[in-house]
Amino acid sequence: MVPEQITIAQLHHVMQLAMGWNDEHLHQFVIRGWRYGGHRDGALQFFDGPDTLALAAFGLHEHERFAYVYVGVHKCH
Repeated sequence: MVPEQITIAQLHHVMQLAMGWNDEHLHQFVIRGWRYGGHRDGALQFFDGPDTLALAAFGLHEHERFAYVYVGVHKCH
C-alpha cells in the first residue's frame, strides 16, 4: 500500500527498494494501456515529469491493477 500522492518516480524507487534491485535496467509502468517509462540512453520517457505525475492523477479504483516492468538489457558484441 502506498499513498495516492506518491509520484510514479517515487513508486519506481519504492519498487527498487522492495525488490532489492539497484536501478540498473530500464523500467516502465503500464497503466490503463499507456506506457510510462524511465529515460536512459534513448529509452521511453514519462509523458509528464516523473516527479510530478502522481498515482492520484490516474483516478485508480480500489483493486485496479497496473504493471511495473523492469527489464534487463543485454549487450551483444
